[in-house]
Amino acid sequence: MAASMKEKYDKYWGNADNINPLLFVAVVLDPRYKMRYLKYCFEAVYDSATVARLIVKVESVLQSLYTCYNVGSKGADNQVSYFIQVP
Repeated sequence: MAASMKEKYDKYWGNADNINPLLFVAVVLDPRYKMRYLKYCFEAVYDSATVARLIVKVESVLQSLYTCYNVGSKGADNQVSYFIQVP
């Protein structure tokens, strides 16, 4: 049973590049957790190079979301759809 659980864990969490970064954004936007907590969790699971890459990726997605929101809130027509390119 443990081998089956390990296989499923590796399938969904083993390769950090396959995880949707919006999952991490949700953690950062939760008032109980912030980037420090996310970094702490990454360090418990991944090596330091992967942690650094994931932190940069999450910060980039957050910046893109903020920029999109900021542009949309300044325009006269707030009905416009925006698409965000997730790295």
